[in-house]
Amino acid sequence: MKEYSSANGRNFRVPKSTKIGIGVYLSTRRIGPRVTIGDDCVIERGVIINGGATIGHSTQIGARSLIDMKAVIGDGVIIGTGCKVREGTSVGNRSYLFDDITLEKDVTIEGNVVIGPGATIREGVTVHSGARIQGGCTVKKNVARYGFVRMSALPGKEPYNSFGE
Repeated sequence: MKEYSSANGRNFRVPKSTKIGIGVYLSTRRIGPRVTIGDDCVIERGVIINGGATIGHSTQIGARSLIDMKAVIGDGVIIGTGCKVREGTSVGNRSYLFDDITLEKDVTIEGNVVIGPGATIREGVTVHSGARIQGGCTVKKNVARYGFVRMSALPGKEPYNSFGE
């Protein structure tokens, strides 16, 4: 295991198989608990990971992303560049989040979910397994298992949720 230091001098243990980019910031300043990072992860440059976050095995986190306190990222998850995973959010195994996605506080993303670039999932929403969300959508309601959320054809209308169980 490699040892890394945070700004406050605490050490982090990172598996040797995990690759960490330049300028990654691991913080325990706000909450105290350690950051946990699984085997075979790739964390690109400029990522910020706050205290209490857990990152599963074989996960990739794109440059300039934020993983906030107490966030839980499953195994085999791919998170694109510039994503924000806020406090208390969980992302299930084998999910794919494209670039510039915002998952607000206490969002639950179950396994095998795909979220398009620029999407925002509002606080407290659950996206059930197998769901697909088109880029640019703002999701304010729960998404059904295998549901598909796409933009409305009419400006100012809510995104359209279809095809779910």
